[in-house]
Amino acid sequence: MRSVLVSILLVVVAGCASNPGNVDALKPKEQTEQEKLRAQLSVHYDSAESLYKAGKLGEAEAEFLKMLALKPGEPNACYRLGTIAFKLADYEKSAAYFEEAIRANPKHFKAHFNLASIRLMQSENHFKYYAALVDPDTDIRKVSQLVADIDKFNNKQLAPSREQTLDNLATTIKK
Repeated sequence: MRSVLVSILLVVVAGCASNPGNVDALKPKEQTEQEKLRAQLSVHYDSAESLYKAGKLGEAEAEFLKMLALKPGEPNACYRLGTIAFKLADYEKSAAYFEEAIRANPKHFKAHFNLASIRLMQSENHFKYYAALVDPDTDIRKVSQLVADIDKFNNKQLAPSREQTLDNLATTIKK
């Protein structure tokens, strides 16, 4: 009787150990969750992009924020939220979103360019304050030249026109 019980136990243990179906059953469920997340992100992104292009910035922002609720730090959502904040002249918020996009994707060259452009605009004001507040005998030719160069860049690169928006600034530098 004892040998029968040991035999049954060995068969059961061997059957469980050799059944890879239990392990594989978990993988498709995980993949399904990832696919579901990707699909949800895609739906929100497509909707948000359509709204953005139609000029409905508030509604687009809400859709991009839904993406961040699903996947914090999602670089495409952060980037576009940065462009929306820029268009609304909220440069600190814009810079924060571009920084978040860069943290999520350090190779996001458009976010790097846009963040640098914002910081350049902000630095121009500080240089102007410096020039206005520094001792009158201080030689500020270099600062004046730097401010002129920044102003030239800002007027050329950031002045909105019909064809030029923050979205295509990165391509204008290549021209």
